[in-house]
Amino acid sequence: MRWRILDPDQSRLNYLMREFQAPEIIARMIANRKIESLELSRSFFEPSVVDFHDPFLMKDMRKAVDKIAQNIRSGDSIFVFGDYDVDGTSSSLLYTGITALGGKVVTYIPNRDNEGYGLSELGIDTAKRKGSNLLITCDCGINAFDRINYAT
Repeated sequence: MRWRILDPDQSRLNYLMREFQAPEIIARMIANRKIESLELSRSFFEPSVVDFHDPFLMKDMRKAVDKIAQNIRSGDSIFVFGDYDVDGTSSSLLYTGITALGGKVVTYIPNRDNEGYGLSELGIDTAKRKGSNLLITCDCGINAFDRINYAT
């Protein structure tokens, strides 16, 4: 994928800088998201649930939700495989959300020096050793077909 940076005209940027009382870089971000005014920006800066995409549009989301709910009901642990960057935050959010629902969560952040990037066999082995029958990855694993086959 190649990044395409839009270049809004200067008069539009000037208007947005005044409207938002913001520097040009922020005005560019706002313009590139087609936000026309301060009032219309609310759904971007302060979204409500109705502003989000329907997660059930993702393939097999119902199966994933049902499996998570089954593990919460049965008391089986859910293994959350994170990563080093912002995905550590994703792991924390999953941990907080699932435990708030009564689930048992084991979080795992791999050692980059020993395991490299992404879903690792060592992490999968750790999940099995901990007795988890459900492994959720955060921003990794989507094309880790060999590792996914290893896990099953």
